[in-house]
Amino acid sequence: MNPKTTANKGLGNLLENPQIWRASDTLQTQQCAQQTASTIASGFELLDRELPSGGWPVQGLMELLCPRWGVGEIPLLSPAMAQLSQQGRWLAWVSPPWLPYAPGLINAGVNIEQVLIIKPQSEKQALWAMEECLQSGSCSAVLGWPKNPLPQQLKRLHIAAQKGDSLCVLMRHEQCAQQPSPAPLRIELGSPLSMQQQLSLRILKRRGSWTSDWLKLPLPDCMASLTHECATALTTSADAIKQTVTQLKTNTAETRQAASNIDTDVASSRATAKADDTLVHPAFQSPTSSNQRLPH
Repeated sequence: MNPKTTANKGLGNLLENPQIWRASDTLQTQQCAQQTASTIASGFELLDRELPSGGWPVQGLMELLCPRWGVGEIPLLSPAMAQLSQQGRWLAWVSPPWLPYAPGLINAGVNIEQVLIIKPQSEKQALWAMEECLQSGSCSAVLGWPKNPLPQQLKRLHIAAQKGDSLCVLMRHEQCAQQPSPAPLRIELGSPLSMQQQLSLRILKRRGSWTSDWLKLPLPDCMASLTHECATALTTSADAIKQTVTQLKTNTAETRQAASNIDTDVASSRATAKADDTLVHPAFQSPTSSNQRLPH
């Protein structure tokens, strides 16, 4: 047999492996659908049709890129978290920007007894906690809100998630979409007009296909209430901050007025004391000041 023919046949068999992705292969999407990688349903039929293997991965790194927190990232993940919370492993939340709304999670079917909240004191501690949770195998999913992780740090999280058979979901700002990332799956969330009724998103990066169009996902009532409570909490927090700032400004103005009144009182006291000095009785004046001599 011709060695050249054998080499070409071997290369062809290698390229037909569904684990190898070629952007020029128009049949790659169908091949990826035949992979044996484990997935979990997202809870949204339209999204499942766009995701590789028909659902969220159960291990590895994925990113949700948001214009701001509270645009629907938790309702998007709630159906999957509800399923993962039944495995008896932890759902770890590392450095969430707010306290998770327990009634909303319960309505979405999440077993909150498996929810673990971790509040590290620094970014370095947060990344360390995420990596330890992922590779320990005791967490079915780890949700993190890192500020500005480096590509090598993201790679460590991806490897740790694969080692511990865990899903790592990073919430990042939409500006990070232009930065390189080892995450096989990256999803951008939009700002829908009616945040209580539907989610707006598109898939920026996925195995086996290109960027998707913008998808509109209707929310069930239980998840819509979760988004509404989250938005209400953010609005309430913003109003409380504004009220505190206004109160501080008022207190500052009152403090300045009080200080001005004190300065006025001090100046008045000094003027009174000076006037009293000029009205001293002659008997208490010194002889030198009255040009009198003491008797011999």
